[in-house]
Order: sequence, then C-alpha cells, then structure tokens
Amino acid sequence: MPRPRPLALLDPGASLVVLHGPAGAGKTLLLASWVRAGVPAERAVVWLDAEAAGPEPWSALLEQVAGAGLLDDGPADAARGAVRRGGRAAAAEVVRALRAMAGPVLLVLDGYEAISSPRVDDDLVEVLAGTDLLHVAVTTRATQDRLLAAAALRLDVVALGPEDLRLDDSEVADVLARAGQDPAAAHRVREAGDGLGVLVRTVALAAAAGTVDLRTASHRDLVDVAARGVRAVLERDPGDEAVLAAARRLSVAATLPPALADALVGDGGAALLARLERDGLGAWEERAAVPGGAPAPDGPELRLTPVVRAALRTDLERAEPEAVDGLLRTVVDWGLEAGRYYPALHAAAETGDVDLVTTVVMRVWGAGQRTSAEDTVRVLERLPRTAVAARPALALLLALLHNTRAEHRARALEWFAVAAGGAVLHLPRATTAERAVLRSAESVAMRLLGRGGRARTAALAAVEHLAATPPGSDATVDGLRALLHRQLGTSLLTAGDVERGLAVAAGGLAHERTGSLGAFTAQALAAGFLAVQGDVAGARAAVGAAAATEPPRRPETAYRRSPLDLGRVHLALEDGDAAAAVALLDDLAGELRTNEFWPAFAEARATADLLLGQAVAGEEALASALHRGRRAPTTGYWRARLAASRAVLALAAGQPERGLQLLEPVRGPHAAARVARGRLLLSVGRRDEARALLAAPDLPDEGPRLRAARRFLLAAATAPGAQERAAAGDDAAARVAAHRAVASRALREACAVVAVGGSRTGWLLVSPAERAAIATLGAPDAATADVLAALSGLPAPVPDAAPGAGLTERELVVLRQLADDAGLAEVAARLHVSHNTVKSEARTAYRKLGVRNRADAVARLRELGLL
Repeated sequence: MPRPRPLALLDPGASLVVLHGPAGAGKTLLLASWVRAGVPAERAVVWLDAEAAGPEPWSALLEQVAGAGLLDDGPADAARGAVRRGGRAAAAEVVRALRAMAGPVLLVLDGYEAISSPRVDDDLVEVLAGTDLLHVAVTTRATQDRLLAAAALRLDVVALGPEDLRLDDSEVADVLARAGQDPAAAHRVREAGDGLGVLVRTVALAAAAGTVDLRTASHRDLVDVAARGVRAVLERDPGDEAVLAAARRLSVAATLPPALADALVGDGGAALLARLERDGLGAWEERAAVPGGAPAPDGPELRLTPVVRAALRTDLERAEPEAVDGLLRTVVDWGLEAGRYYPALHAAAETGDVDLVTTVVMRVWGAGQRTSAEDTVRVLERLPRTAVAARPALALLLALLHNTRAEHRARALEWFAVAAGGAVLHLPRATTAERAVLRSAESVAMRLLGRGGRARTAALAAVEHLAATPPGSDATVDGLRALLHRQLGTSLLTAGDVERGLAVAAGGLAHERTGSLGAFTAQALAAGFLAVQGDVAGARAAVGAAAATEPPRRPETAYRRSPLDLGRVHLALEDGDAAAAVALLDDLAGELRTNEFWPAFAEARATADLLLGQAVAGEEALASALHRGRRAPTTGYWRARLAASRAVLALAAGQPERGLQLLEPVRGPHAAARVARGRLLLSVGRRDEARALLAAPDLPDEGPRLRAARRFLLAAATAPGAQERAAAGDDAAARVAAHRAVASRALREACAVVAVGGSRTGWLLVSPAERAAIATLGAPDAATADVLAALSGLPAPVPDAAPGAGLTERELVVLRQLADDAGLAEVAARLHVSHNTVKSEARTAYRKLGVRNRADAVARLRELGLL
C-alpha cells in the first residue's frame, strides 16, 4: 500500500535515516518502498539483517561492496582485517576503504536494536562522518536516543518515530478497501489496532474472512481480534509461548517497574520487560515525581502500548481467568509497600473488593499524594453507590475529591450529604476511632452545607475522639489523621473559632511528610486565615513557607491553593497595592463561584474597593455575591462578616443609616459586626452608644485586624471635639481629661497592634475629621508616632458625619411605617405603643433629618438609601 505521508519525511540526502517503531509498524516495508522510489538510481543498496550480520556489520558491508565490483579486494581485505582485530583503528580503516568505492552506497541495517551498543553507535557515526559515499538507514524497535544524540552534531539525520509510522484514518480506509470492507469503519479499526499496520491488517483480514462484522462489532470485539496480531508478534520464534504466558500476566498493570514485573512473573521480570521493549510492545519512561508525593523511583518503567496491553489482558482472561484476582492483589500489595498508591487503587477497584479499595484510598489521602482528583473519582464512582454510602469515610473522601474541582462542587454536596447521613446512622454503635471519622464526616458535610454551628460542634467532638485514638491503635485513623486535622481545622475556621481552627489544622503537620501536598495545604490554611485575622507578620511567614512547596496551578489544585491566594490578596492590600489584589481576585473568579472560602475573598474585595474609592460598585457587587443560589453555602459567622463589610461600604457611599439597617439581621456578639456598628453609630452622631459598644471587652478570636480597628474607632469616639474642649467649668474640664486619657490609651493600643505586625486596614475606618481630632490628643510616644506616620498615606474612604443623620432604630421603624401611608394611629397599633409616642418619635426624626413633614421625610429617607 502506498504511504506518501511518511515517505515524504524521508530525505535521500541525509547521511543517517532512523525508523523507530514497534513490531508490526511497517518499518521494513516503508523503507523498502523508499529504496525503490526515493533513493537515487546511481546509489547502490546493501540490505543487511542486522542480527544476522552481527555486532560487526562492516565486514558484511565490505564483502557485499567488493562482490559488486564497487571496491577493490585490497582495501576491502585490509579493512576486514582491522575489524576482526578490533580497537579504535577499525573505524578509520573502514573509512579509508569506503573512500575508495567507485560510487555511493546506501547501507540498510534492518533490526538495528539487535546489535546496538555504545561502541557500534560510535563506530557508525565515525564512519559516516568520514566519507560522503556512504549513507545508512536503520530500522529499530528500540529507542536510539544515544545514536541520535551522537549523530546530531556531525551528520544530517532524519528520524521517524512511532507516531510517524502509525496509519492514519485515510490509510486504514485504504487497507479496508483493499480487503473488500467498508472504509467507513476506518477510525474504529485504527483505534482498536493503535494504528499499527500488522494489527490493522489482522482486523481487516478477519473481517474479510467473516470472523468479525465491522458494522456491529464493539471496540472490545475489535481489540480481541487485534490481539491475534500481538500474539503473532510474540510467537514469531519457537518457544515464545512462554514469553507470551509471562507477558499477559504483566497486563494487570499500566506501567511496570522491574520490581513489580518480578513480583508478577518471578525472577526474570526485568529481562522480560527488556524483551517487550525490544519488540516494540512498550516503551521505557521516567516517572516524574508527584508534587507533594513520594520521590520518583530510580530507573525507568515500561509502559505497554495500550492496544498491546488490552490484547494481552484479553488473552489472560481467556487463558487464566482464575489467576486475574491474585495478580491484581499482587499489584495492590506491591503498590502499598512501594508507596505507589494509584496503581494499587486501580488494581483494587478491579477486584471489586470495596474494603480493599477503602484501605488503599485511606493510604492515598493519608500520604497526601495524588495527581489528579479525577483519576481517583473515576475509580470510586465505579463502585456500587450503596457500598460507598455504607462507608461514611469513603463517601467523605469522594466528596472531598469532587470538591477540588469547581465544576464538580454540586456533586460534592451530594456526597457530603451521604457522608453526613451515614455518620449519623453508624454513630451509636461506633468505637472511639470510628467516631473520630464519623464526626469528622458530619462536620465537613455541615460546613459545606452552610451550617457552621453544627459543623463546629461536630468538629470539637471529632477532635476529642481523635486525641483519644493514639497513633498506631487504628489503621483507618492513622491513614486519615493528617487529613482529619486539616478538615476539622477548616470547619472551626469557617465557624469563627479561628485560633482553635489554626491550632487543629497545624496539629496535622506532625503526621505529614515534609514538603507533601498535605503539608502545603495546612500551611496554606495558616497563610490565608492569619491574613484574614490581620496577623500580617504571621501571614507573611506562612505564605513564604507554603509557597516553597506550592503545586502547579491546575484546576485540581485550585482549592488547595486558594487559602494561599487569600493570604497573598491580603498582603497586597496591606502593602497598599489594591490593584494587584484585584487582579489576583479577578484571576480566581471562576474558582470562587463554588469555592467554600469565597466569603473571605469577598471580604478582601470589599477592602480593596474601599482603598480604590469604589464603595458604590463594591457594595453592589457584594450584594450580588450574597444573593442566594449564586455561591456555595456559607456559615452564619461569614454571613455576619460580609454584612459588616457591606455596611461599611454603604457608609463610604454616604448611606450610614442603610448601613445600620444591613446589620440588623446580625444577632449575638460578633467582632466584625461590632466594629462596623460602632463605626456607623459614630457616623450618625450616636457617640455615646458607639463609645459603649467599642469599649466592651475583647471577643474571642477578634484578631489583630478588628482589635486595632476597634481601638482606632474608640480613640475617635472618645477624643474630645472642638465643642467639648471649648466648654467651660471644672466638670467639663475633668470630662475632657478623662476622654482624652481613654482616647490616648486606645490609640496607643491600636498602634501597638500594628507595630508588631498587625493589620493597618483598621485606619481606613477613621474619617478625616476624626484623624484630625486624634492629632489633638497631644504628642504621642515615639512608637505610636512612627505607626501614625506610616498610616498617614492610607486613604480616608469613610466620610465625616453627614448633617441630619442620627436616627435611632425606633425612629427609623416609625418613618418606614409612615412611608407606607399608614396613619399615626395605625402605626401605633402596629408597634403596640401609644399615639403620642409615635407622634413624638416622628417629630424628633423630622428634626434630625432637617424636614418639616412626612413627604419630605420620605424623600430624605430615599436619598439616604433607607427606603
């Protein structure tokens, strides 16, 4: 069959032509076609079977050339003698003889892999470099990287590899047509035979003989037919049945290091791999180290050609069906021993033994070693759903695997629900170790479903059970211990128990290998949430530690990297580079649509919008992100933090009353909401309320960011204003002195937090007038003065108090009722107060708003964004 495509790649002017491909790829036929049609007619051709010629092909070449009358016997005999004696002079004597030839010669060495060695390679290059009259073409089943590397610097070389030799669809269609078959089946036949000429021909001849119907045959049927061609390659010599029997036992693994080959076939496994590679049925490859995984092993591994493996596996199942399960379990045992968990996982899944799969999966996650989550997901989802549901730990891991990819997060929520349900079902009769896993599954599921309180409760219980299960007492917990620490820490972090969450997550590092993917994940969590808390110095150190082992930016690593990126966003904001922070946030937009940490990123984006003076657009964007169904569920803790961010943006947009309205749904003590409410009360003139709120004791997990912000605002709320300082009398003077002392102490405390590596962003909440008032507190100490000087370059996005503001919550409620055209009596009935109370509150509200009647009050409320 003519093959113009690969023939066009062959250059008759090249000194060396190398055709490398597996047995049955058509190398010899292609070279013969080229010799007939592409080699100049004046060039004589000497075609040698390399194995028959032996490791010294020069003697056979010289004999053929002399016999054809192209070389005198004298030079030929002298060169053959030098070859027999060996040594470095042999190549030079061959060159001297070939230079005396009467015309150019093409030497074909068919099956070069049989004689290839460093010495033969070097001699070949030396001879070709010494004369223009000789050209060489070789066919080989084995890679010839050394030969090509040696020749590349001295010769013109053309090399065709397996991909060049494979038949394409049009060529397969030609084969089928010549066999009287429908060319429309070409693509399916090419896939079944991997484009190898001998396998395609096998299928075509079987179809012509009526053995297989190409119109209805499945892919597996076609592979079974192609297997006959593989057998023909392996059985070309007498006694090769033993080779075939051993080779088919290797088909239970996709890649084969020599140690695994020995485990599967006994001694001689390494030699068998070399034979398979020499026959072109597989290729050696170096296994790259998995990021965060075990180091790559020494030496290459053989990967069987896919169609060859499929054909051998079919033959194994037909000839030795009873041996398959034992061979698969051998792969599992080897993989667990060698730390090669993914081959072990695939083999375990093929056995159908769910408990064995569970064991391997625990080792996979316990080691923190994985390539793509999708690989493990495919294995697990082939198991019966009921079997996975009956094992909450397995359901939890499957959910976590789905959760690493943004497009799979909906599926992850389904499996989290399954894990939580299974945990509740199994909990009453569980051991302490089992309870550690079950309560962890419940905690993670509740967290991802947005139920932060239940997630925290389950996490605290799981931490206790984990502490009560010492290492070595339970294999499942040992395999999962590091993972459980990370997940339980995350549950506590997202529920607002930040300090304890960081401690629990860090506790898993003792069970991680240094530099592993699991260790990176724990360090990334620390980087992100230290930054969220405002521990800038700690976040910088954690970002540096995590970045040293950061995995490549791929979709399957995006979730693990996201806390590290969160830390980087906050550090950019602390450095005043809001544009860089926004650029990183924009890059992460696709991932954050379903990432559970999206609220923390949204909070950071709100800070960036404050810095950039984009309060209106920022508040609109945050409101959109909070819209139900737009993002992954979030916990009450983060809903409160985002309400606080949104309220501050509303204030920066000149709508303080609406900011207070946005905080109304937040119940209970909450550090971020307390700071935001104190800021808003200060802006609407309710200084006494703001002072009392901001002076309250620290809340747990307030963190440096909110601690500094609250003290800056307390200083602003307490610093005596011009009117207060101008008041006469001893009482007024004493009050001014007391307020000045409180304000000065609060300012020193805030600056002390910043000085030791705390966040500077709390200063953004202080308005220009308040900054001026703080400046009147008197000369600060040197440390405070240094911090204030460093803060002076930050913008002041919060406006000074607007005239007419200062409505109480009750006054706001009354005005909203009046805006609905309700009469005073009707409003009084709705609020369960007297008519006079409503009338008095309305009158007070009108005065604060600077209006005289209901219509003007409603208009003013709309202007303030309160309606």
